[in-house]
Amino acid sequence: MESHPIRWCAITLFSLTVFSLSGCAASQKVLQQSFLLAWLPERGDDPADVAHFGPLPSQEIEQLHELSEQAADSDPAVQRRLAVDLAYRLQNEQDPLIRVEVARTLGTLRVSESLESLQQAANDGDPDVRIAVCSSLGQQGGLQAAETLSQIVHSDTNLDVRLAATRELQGFRELPAMQALAVALDDPDPAMQYTAIQSLREVSPVDYGGDVGAWRQFAQGGTPPAIESDSISVAGWLRRRFR
Repeated sequence: MESHPIRWCAITLFSLTVFSLSGCAASQKVLQQSFLLAWLPERGDDPADVAHFGPLPSQEIEQLHELSEQAADSDPAVQRRLAVDLAYRLQNEQDPLIRVEVARTLGTLRVSESLESLQQAANDGDPDVRIAVCSSLGQQGGLQAAETLSQIVHSDTNLDVRLAATRELQGFRELPAMQALAVALDDPDPAMQYTAIQSLREVSPVDYGGDVGAWRQFAQGGTPPAIESDSISVAGWLRRRFR
């Protein structure tokens, strides 16, 4: 069995950072419990193995999940330090399942350090991690998140990742988001077109149904005329696509 010193250091660093900076006693107690979870063996584990090799991945994922539920309510100074620690973890963790959870936790931290880490992780080699990054960027909001999601729509080679980025662009009104959704409308895959329409619906005062041309015009800044209500069924549009 291989030891993971980087993993140990990262767990210790970000946990102790939270303890030292948190001003909320309730949050500190929960985070402390989360920290202890990473060090305590599961029933049936050899304590010596846990002490030497570190917690199991399932324990670390549970710790990160609990941390993500509490971190958003922490002081900004705590969030910044925690984001730096998690960024280090994201860059050095070998297990993609843990990287997924780290990326999700970063999404709950509304600080620039978190956004910067997510932007770097958009190039992670595992598509599941990149999908988690898309979700977290959607939580972050703002121009920089929109630009990163737009780049993913344009350039990622994995369809599921591009679909995730297109889906997370819903609600973004920034120009890069609209441009990326216009590109998605021209994608040969019907799922991309459908997801782009669903995202555009969130910011459009008019529902253009399955009229890709009207949605394209809207995404490009135009104001196409409304269409008849019996023509706006996306389900009907998809049925026509697959006849």
